[in-house]
Amino acid sequence: MTTLRSLTKYDVIDSGSVIIPDGEYAQFVIESLVFRVSFLYSDDSSQRLDVDMEKNDDGTDIMHIKAYNFHDAFFTTPSKMLAVANNNGRQLYLNFSVTSVNSNESQDDKLFFYTWLLEKQVTTVVKEGGADDNTNNK
Repeated sequence: MTTLRSLTKYDVIDSGSVIIPDGEYAQFVIESLVFRVSFLYSDDSSQRLDVDMEKNDDGTDIMHIKAYNFHDAFFTTPSKMLAVANNNGRQLYLNFSVTSVNSNESQDDKLFFYTWLLEKQVTTVVKEGGADDNTNNK
């Protein structure tokens, strides 16, 4: 897996932005994992994230991240990163912010800023005298 940048505790494996037209979704493939992000409306006016496992038309498993009631969002960001998968013993996270663009009565496109982060691998280093020291790889 390619690392774009490195933070103290995470490797950044993808980061960017995309305009998602109203009624469309963004799809990301990270190694063999497929993620779909869509913005939906519900009668309940609260913003929420639901995560469901679904099947693509070809039978591929997809993790569908559904963000409800983010219409009229102005740089709305969840309170914490979304843990989406475990990849070879390392937790994979999605962190994002969204704002509405081209918003009117008939459509509400989203500008989706995203960062995919992979938890750094923890290694054990044995110091002189036999003491273990857990450190993050850099």
